[in-house]
Amino acid sequence: AISSAAVRYAARASFQTEKALNLDRGQQHVLRAIAACLSEQGGGQLFALDSDLLADTVVQSLFDLRVIHLVQHQYASAAQRGRPLSLYALDFGATLALGSPDIPGNAAGASGAGPDGRSPGAVPDVSAIISPPDASR
Repeated sequence: AISSAAVRYAARASFQTEKALNLDRGQQHVLRAIAACLSEQGGGQLFALDSDLLADTVVQSLFDLRVIHLVQHQYASAAQRGRPLSLYALDFGATLALGSPDIPGNAAGASGAGPDGRSPGAVPDVSAIISPPDASR
């Protein structure tokens, strides 16, 4: 049997030796800011972004490098009614390497929690990290 410690070690090592080496400073900054936001919110991997940021060059590059993963386009969030959001997951190895707390291992169940242990309305919106409100676009 493969231990969870071995899986965590392999995921972290894969991120550090393969994915992190391909990140430029801007991508590193955004990825660390997302990981810090997730950590401040209690950990986990899931976060939301404005759906129109899917075409943003930084978001697209992190997606292409497989350090963020699109989980659901047009995610319906009770907390952010009226704003089209997309649901993303931070790469498991990145989550571990960037110091986010351990990820709960249970999938959605009777508690109504999502795959990272959060209730569906508790997914943090990190859109301001990519596109600050005062940014001119």
